[in-house]
Amino acid sequence: RGARRSRALSASFGPLCLDTAAVHRAMSTRIRCGRQASAALVSPWVGLIDAPAGAHRSACPVLAAPQRRFMSAGEGANKPFYEFKKLYDHNHQNIPRLPIPDLDSTLDKYICSLRPLIGPSELAQHLKSVESFREDEGPLLQEQLIENDKHEGYPYSYVEKHWDDMYLELRSPITVHVNVGYSLADDVDSHKPNAQALRVAKFLISTFKFQRKLMSGMCESEPGGPFCMSQLGRLLGTSRIPTYGRDRLRYTPDAKHIVVLRNGFFFRVDVLNPDGSAILTLEELTRQLQWIIDKTEKSPTTDAEGGIVASGVGILTMEDRNLWAHHREALKAESPHNRGVLKDINSALLVVCLDRATPQTMTERSMHVLHGSSDELNNRWFDKFQVIADEVGNVGINFEHSHADGVSWNRWLTEVWNDMQGLPPPSGMTPLPGIPSVASIPGVDGPLRMDFDVPWALTAPIKATRTRAEALVSLPETRMLVFEGYGKRMCKAWKASPDGIVQMALQCAFHRLYGKMAATYESCATRTFFHGRTEVIRSAHSEAKHLAEVLWDGAAHRQDKEKVLREALSRQTQLSREASAGMGVDRHLLALKKLAMGVTPHSPPLSSLLAKTDDLPDMFQEDPFAYSQTWLLSTSNVTTSWNVIFNFGPVSDHGYGVGYLIHDDQVHINITCFKGSPETNSPVFAAALEEAFMKIHEVMGPGA
Repeated sequence: RGARRSRALSASFGPLCLDTAAVHRAMSTRIRCGRQASAALVSPWVGLIDAPAGAHRSACPVLAAPQRRFMSAGEGANKPFYEFKKLYDHNHQNIPRLPIPDLDSTLDKYICSLRPLIGPSELAQHLKSVESFREDEGPLLQEQLIENDKHEGYPYSYVEKHWDDMYLELRSPITVHVNVGYSLADDVDSHKPNAQALRVAKFLISTFKFQRKLMSGMCESEPGGPFCMSQLGRLLGTSRIPTYGRDRLRYTPDAKHIVVLRNGFFFRVDVLNPDGSAILTLEELTRQLQWIIDKTEKSPTTDAEGGIVASGVGILTMEDRNLWAHHREALKAESPHNRGVLKDINSALLVVCLDRATPQTMTERSMHVLHGSSDELNNRWFDKFQVIADEVGNVGINFEHSHADGVSWNRWLTEVWNDMQGLPPPSGMTPLPGIPSVASIPGVDGPLRMDFDVPWALTAPIKATRTRAEALVSLPETRMLVFEGYGKRMCKAWKASPDGIVQMALQCAFHRLYGKMAATYESCATRTFFHGRTEVIRSAHSEAKHLAEVLWDGAAHRQDKEKVLREALSRQTQLSREASAGMGVDRHLLALKKLAMGVTPHSPPLSSLLAKTDDLPDMFQEDPFAYSQTWLLSTSNVTTSWNVIFNFGPVSDHGYGVGYLIHDDQVHINITCFKGSPETNSPVFAAALEEAFMKIHEVMGPGA
C-alpha cells in the first residue's frame, strides 16, 4: 500500500526533468497482455532487445567530442560569474520568474488533452464542471494565485512549495519510486583488470574538479541561455535525511571526502587535503579503492545470538521513510560513534558503491543501477547520489531526485566526462581547473572503515527491512531496448524532431497493444525561469491518436500517412514549446487545486496531507481529471553522448516508465512496469515499440 501511495503521489508530477525543448533545438477499455510477445511483434530488424553487454559495446562505441572553442582570459575567464553561497537563492542572471498561465488558456488546453482519452458522453458531462469552474471558482483562485506569487524569497515560483512537498513528504521507499539511474558509456579503461577502481577514481577526481570550478563561481551558463543554475548550488554533497512526516535536506558542498560501500561495509576516503588545496593522485586514489575491493570480506555476518556484526545498515535507506527515521534515531541513540558515522556519510560529496555484480546484458545492467540485485541491497545508500561500479567495469549513477533534475545532472556529468576522457570542454565552457596532486593526505593513513554499532533491538527490524527490500526490487519488470534501425541522424534527414519521432512511436505502440491512448507524461524543463524545474508535455493528443489509427492501415497510402505523421509531429513540437515556456497544463492546475484545498505558498509543512478535499470544485473530483493524470506512459529524454542507460520506475500501477536516449544511429529505451499488473509487460511493449519505429521508417523513407 505504501508503494501504491508513492506512485499515486508521483503521478501528480511524473518522473523527472527533461530538457525536451533543448533537444528539439539541438536536433532541430484495458486489455491484458500475455507474458510472451506475439509472432506479429517479432521483428527482423537489427534492434537489440536485451542485448548482451558485449554486443552493445561494439554497436555503440564512445564517440570523441568535436573540437570546442576555449574561452579566453579576455572573455572574462578569470572573473567569477556568481558568488557560490548565493547561487541557490540569488538570481545573478536576472532571468524571469516562472509565469502563471492565463486561466482560460489552461482550461482550453486541458479540454483538448482530454478528447483522445475520454469517451464523448463522459467528456460532455465533465466539460460542464470545467465550464462551471471557469465561471465560478476559477477566477477567484487565479486572482489569489497571482497575488500569492508577489513575494520575495522561497518559494521562488507559484508551484515550488508543492513540488518540494511532493518529494519530501512522500513516506514510501524512494528506491524505484523516486530515484533515477544512468549508466555511463564504456571507454578505454573499461576492460582493464582494475577497471572498477580506475574508472571510479577518474570520475571522482574530475567531479572534485567540477565542484572546485562551481564553488569558485566559474561555471558558465550553457549556450542558448541564460538558464537557471540554482540547482547547481545544492547538487553535490546533499543528503536526504529521514524525519517523521517530512524529510529534510542537508548540504555540504565543500566536502573533501567520499564514503565507499563494499559488501555492506562503510569506508571514509579523504580525497582532498583539509584545506582543499590538493587532491590525491589518480594512482593513489585508484590504489585505495582497489584495497577496499580486495580486502573487504564478502558480507556482514551475524554473531551466535543472531546480532548483526558491523553493518548491513545501508538497506534501511530502502525502507518506508517514517520507519527509516525511527531506526536512524535508534542508531544515533546507541552511541556517539554511530552519530559520527552518520555525519561522515551525510557530509560526503558522494557515496560510491563498489559491487561484486557482473551484469551480462543491458537489461541486467539497467536493473543494477536502478535498484541493485538481492545480493547488493546492503551495498546502497539511496539518500545521496551514488556512483555504482560493478566488476565488469560499468559505472553508473543513482540520483536522489528531490533537489535536482536531469539538466543539472547532465551539466555536471558532461563536464566530468570530457575531463575524464581528455576531451575539450563542452562548447562555450572553460576546462575544469587543475588541482595540485599529492600522494597522501596529512594525518590520514588511507581508507577508514566505519562499522556501525548495531543495537540488538535493530537486528529484527533490519531483517524485516531486507524482506521488504527484496520484495521491492522484485516489483519492476525491466527491459532495455537498443534500437539500431535509425536515430537522430535519419530523423534530421527527414526534417523531423527526433524526440517527436520517439514520442509518436510510443503512442502508436501503446495504441497497437491496448486499442486506446495512454495519458502520457513527457517531462520538459522550465529552466529559462528562476528555480524552474519541469512541466508536462501531454503527448497523447488528437493528432497522435489519428496517427496511431492509420499507421498500420494497409488501405491508407504512404503519402497520406506521412501527412498525418507530420501533423502529429508539428503538434508535439507546439506542445513542447508551450511547456518549456511555462505554459503547460499540469503545474497550473496543481497550484489551483492546492489553493482550493487551502494550501498556499506559506502554509506549514504537511498542510497538503491535512487539508480537506470534500469541498473541492467538482472538476478536480471527477474521474476524467484523475484519469488524465494517471500516467500510463511516464516518459523522459536526457540524451547525451556519454549515457547509454536512463531508467526509472513507472508511476502508475498499470503503466510504463520509459527513459530514452537518442544517439546518432540508435535509440536506447529503458522500459519498466510492475510485474503484478495483468495489463503491462515490458518485453511485449518493447517489441511493439520496435515495430512502431519500423512502421514510421516505412512512412518516412530512407532519408537523404
